[in-house]
Amino acid sequence: MPAVTPAQVHQQLREHLDQFWPDREQKDFQWAIGSVTRSLPDFRVIRIGAARREAWTYVSSGAWIVRSGHAERFEFVIQSPIEDPIHVETLAMVANFYADPLYNLHLGSVINIGRPWLNDSTCNHLLVSRPYPFGPAFEHCRLAELSVRLLWLCPLTADEAAFARANGAEELEQRFESAAIDTLDIHRRSVLE
Repeated sequence: MPAVTPAQVHQQLREHLDQFWPDREQKDFQWAIGSVTRSLPDFRVIRIGAARREAWTYVSSGAWIVRSGHAERFEFVIQSPIEDPIHVETLAMVANFYADPLYNLHLGSVINIGRPWLNDSTCNHLLVSRPYPFGPAFEHCRLAELSVRLLWLCPLTADEAAFARANGAEELEQRFESAAIDTLDIHRRSVLE
């Protein structure tokens, strides 16, 4: 069986995304700065345009090449109320962390991104989570001979990040569900207040 190429997987990932956003423009971006250019040379980000009153969606492409200790390969998803190239940088950073075994990035990980998720946001961390906003059919996709899992990067405040580290991601996600938080609210208050 011939080896799968990054271009083939990228095209199949775009086709998977078309199933969920058939009428939305998809545009590719590359991040040409920093360690990700060495760790994942075929890394890109697919930006899915927003319809009226809906979010912009950014999806990594190229992280799947990492052979971590997990049975499945991962790609990552960010949603945003506004179009902003900062999400391409964030996905490049997260994919590079995933490629580095020192970080052991997995479902339930909390990532300090070192800056607000968006300008003036109260959220400066991300939770690697199941893609609840998109449904279970979105999460698992078969790309070429690979099983790839799309994981959502949910914005967190610093105290929510500390809570998830101390009590587990599931406990925090239950609080989010009970409070019916809007994860796209740039200025949202912590669910722990």
